[in-house]
Amino acid sequence: MNYDVFEAEGYVEASHQQAEERLRLHAKVFECSDEGMMITDTKNRILCVNPAFTKLTGYTMDEVIGHTPRIISSGNHEAQFYIRMWATIHETGNWRGEIWNRRKNGELFPERLSINAIRDDEGRTINYVGIFSDITIQKKSEEHLTYLAHYDELTGLPNRSLFLETLKDTLLQAKKSSTMAALLFIDLNNFKLVNDRFGHVEGDKLLRLTAKRIKQSVRQSDLVSRLAGDEFTVILPYISTRKDAERVKSAIVQNMLEPFIFDEQEMVVTASVGISVFPEDAEDLEQMLRKADFSMYADKKRKAY
Repeated sequence: MNYDVFEAEGYVEASHQQAEERLRLHAKVFECSDEGMMITDTKNRILCVNPAFTKLTGYTMDEVIGHTPRIISSGNHEAQFYIRMWATIHETGNWRGEIWNRRKNGELFPERLSINAIRDDEGRTINYVGIFSDITIQKKSEEHLTYLAHYDELTGLPNRSLFLETLKDTLLQAKKSSTMAALLFIDLNNFKLVNDRFGHVEGDKLLRLTAKRIKQSVRQSDLVSRLAGDEFTVILPYISTRKDAERVKSAIVQNMLEPFIFDEQEMVVTASVGISVFPEDAEDLEQMLRKADFSMYADKKRKAY
């Protein structure tokens, strides 16, 4: 009896079983994955999608089979984007990146996508597999962190970081175009009294209302920022004379004279405003800051008498 034959047949049977088991495992992964999956042919026609694809896009398998992935295209990307993407896939066999697509209900969403070319034993591409996940929450978190890095959460105004960047750019443009620019420093005169008498909730309310009144006093092209506490600034690009800055100062002071209401009590909170004009008072950022700050404290000192 030839035991080698039986052993060979047993090996082949075991290999088939292992192959079938792998196929069942792969099918299970395809069905149970939280990531959307799409399999296409070499002409990019959809052959199969998994349940997560339907959950993420709203399209069922029957609705997409035979179509190309353009059925979920957002329209946000130019043709060159896809040309570069497919050039990378043809060259390296895969592509990974972020892309915007569209759900069946028309909603756009960002996704992290990877596309891999599937090749046969001879190295010929026979299919493409796309795997993607919805990164909307991640994007919103990134946007919020970016917002916090540049804007004051209480008032919605640009913060110190964005203020300094903008002032630097404003002075650079003023030098190039030989024009004038101004910086206003604003400080509330009895903010501490409001906090002590009415509490921090009303104090925060005062800061938000102050931000609103200052913005109402300036041009749309001017930048109003909150540096810290009750300190605000205004950057005035492209002014003609110093009187332009003086007029903005007068408008801010006048708007602040309208009484605020705290716990049904009226109270006037005045503002001290300092002015620094480029290039009359200062020729660089540090000088502009010092001059405006000194001018503001001089104004505050005058109002104390």
